[in-house]
Amino acid sequence: MIKLNNQLFTLHTLLFVTLITPQVTFGQAKTEDYMKFFNEKNFLKSVELIENRLKEFYNKRIEYRIVTSDFISARKTDSDIDLRKLFRNRKVENNFAEANNEIHTLHLYAGKSYSNLNKYNSSLSHYFQCLRFKLIEPNRDDPIFYEIAQVYKKAGNSPGYANSLETAYELNPRKPEYSLELGILLIKLNQKKKALYHLLRYISSTEDAIDSRLYLTIGNLSIENGKFLEGEKYYKKYLVEKPDDANILFALGSISMTKTGNIPLALELFTKSLTFLSDKDISKKSKAHEYIGDIAWNSLNFKQALISYGEALKYQEKMESEVKKFEKKLMDVDTKIKAIKYALVTKKNYDDFSAYETLIDDKSRAEQDLNIIKREYRKLNPGRVRWHIADSHERAENYSDAIEYYRQSISFNYQSDEARKKITKLQLKINRGY
Repeated sequence: MIKLNNQLFTLHTLLFVTLITPQVTFGQAKTEDYMKFFNEKNFLKSVELIENRLKEFYNKRIEYRIVTSDFISARKTDSDIDLRKLFRNRKVENNFAEANNEIHTLHLYAGKSYSNLNKYNSSLSHYFQCLRFKLIEPNRDDPIFYEIAQVYKKAGNSPGYANSLETAYELNPRKPEYSLELGILLIKLNQKKKALYHLLRYISSTEDAIDSRLYLTIGNLSIENGKFLEGEKYYKKYLVEKPDDANILFALGSISMTKTGNIPLALELFTKSLTFLSDKDISKKSKAHEYIGDIAWNSLNFKQALISYGEALKYQEKMESEVKKFEKKLMDVDTKIKAIKYALVTKKNYDDFSAYETLIDDKSRAEQDLNIIKREYRKLNPGRVRWHIADSHERAENYSDAIEYYRQSISFNYQSDEARKKITKLQLKINRGY
């Protein structure tokens, strides 16, 4: 298989006809038999007969002969061209040779045959030549460009694949399957706005059943493009078929609460997510309880807020315990390093040097693990949650409890100055008795 670069063919090479003449003896075989061999999947014989007939044609039409070094291929070139623009405007000089159905068909089937033989440069060369012998017709010739796209796909040339597939789509936008394939491809090429356009177009025009994963993909793309209401819409469609997907329940709850303001939906989703989230998913469980607490707190339902924030704290304590485990692991490694280092320096026991190097690597990994778990812990907003618990206790006139949680929020450096003022104020209330 020829290894190809991710580039398209050049306009210069497109202006000529490729002629590849295999060195074979054809005997008495008839040219028209190439279709028979093609249908029998005997692609080598099919292409031999096609090339023989093309040789006869180009020997008579010398003006179409080319220098063989200018073969059209998918190799790296000095410039790229846009098939869509080229074939939208048929007035490009030398692009159209003549309307000749026989030569068009011969090149077309040579392209098909070489593709099946995994000879992609030769396949593309013939596909592009077949276009020079036919007036391109919308809603009819899109399969040619689709086949060119598949050659590029097999060759691993994503830009060529996308360019040819878009040409097929422009020639026949009534085929929703082009939009589906384009949408999936464009995601990989990081062209997410175009991908979203094509996937939305596909689901609005196809009569086929929609895979629930496609709704999820559209939801993700919508969110990435800042279209939160659209994202919410398609996540909901996905959850109709996958109602127990805890991660999407949580994600949609977060979007509904922080982006679209759909608080009733957010409350419903966070509550459902807690049913399906694993106990090991400490972070999401803590955040779900925190968000439910926020909804209750904003609704002045301080009793429910205290319950939900209290549940959030339980998971925060689990995360804090994990942090301490990683801190202890790092301390243990550091202790071992110091012991071996002392032996190396004082006793010159260099046999331990490899063990010393291993421990240095272990320490580096332990530090990274600790930093990650600490970062996850900070995302749980331990100071903020304690502040809201304190505030809820204060509003419920549980002043001693409020003071305790304000002190805890200070320990996390969350609104420390305001917390100190509140503690002073509440202590005065306790001392006065009102």
